[in-house]
Amino acid sequence: MNTTEIQYWEEALQEAFFPVTLTDVHVGNPPRQSKRYQAIVPVDGADHADPFAIVTERYRLIRNEDVVDLGNEAFERIFGSQLLTKMNVFNVVLARSRGSFFADFTTPELDCPIPIPDFRRPIGSLDNRGNDRHAFFLRVVNSYNRTQAVRLEVGICRCVCRNGIIFGKQSIQLRAPHHKTKQELMDYVSEQAEYMDTGKLSLQIGKAYAISLNDGMTVLEGVWQTLRLAIPPVQPNSRTANVWKERCTSLKQISEDFQTQFGHYAFSVLQAASQWAQDQKVSPTQLNSYQRRCGEMLERLSACGKWPGREENAQEQVKRIHDWFRV
Repeated sequence: MNTTEIQYWEEALQEAFFPVTLTDVHVGNPPRQSKRYQAIVPVDGADHADPFAIVTERYRLIRNEDVVDLGNEAFERIFGSQLLTKMNVFNVVLARSRGSFFADFTTPELDCPIPIPDFRRPIGSLDNRGNDRHAFFLRVVNSYNRTQAVRLEVGICRCVCRNGIIFGKQSIQLRAPHHKTKQELMDYVSEQAEYMDTGKLSLQIGKAYAISLNDGMTVLEGVWQTLRLAIPPVQPNSRTANVWKERCTSLKQISEDFQTQFGHYAFSVLQAASQWAQDQKVSPTQLNSYQRRCGEMLERLSACGKWPGREENAQEQVKRIHDWFRV
């Protein structure tokens, strides 16, 4: 990243560090202070700011900046202390309500080339050897509206488009409800975070990318299988139907583009799925969920060495795209 990009993401991260506090809740008429409940509210100078959530006395407030501190500790232990001082933020997603958030951190040293199957990069490009630049990163996740637990996760993104995939078992997988203090979470990170061999992992990813889809399966069907989507029953002319038609049209186009350029491989499926999720401008919670599903499929492929069997539901959903939506 250049200096301008780094500054942009640093400013975006600072915007996520707005002050919040726990305040008393009053109930009844006449109002009396609740002994059990409190409200999480932004400190914006307003006397009656809308709360993000109502919580019990067990709740421990973990601020977004606290989660970044936890991320610093995890980054050092996962990727090595020599990289901590070079760590920079390259992606921040803050919900419109400001109730949930995640941020991704990496360094140039975590870039790695991963071979792409059936590579068709145009002649004259910077790299025509069949490799694509990827980068490992650490994601920190938090929320004030109770939609997300505190999370620290490891992933990999394709540098050219920043399509992110979040690992499952190979990640630190810290997921803690807001029932522990920051110090308790810091202690947990120091105990659980282990050094990751990114070189070995990149080789595993390259092998998984090269797995061919089953006979007759399209990239679109593989994407549907990976994201585990389902079109709800809706009336053809309803607003909900129009929204799903737009989503499916986009999904179909992205899937066909990757299939044309890279062929019927796992790489095409995972990248198409990740790009579609990113293009949808969904909430941080939903985007993180989609990217974790891509990671779950990647790990499944690494473990079994072949694409899983065709699923009847995925085939039916894809047929609905072609027949019902007529896209």
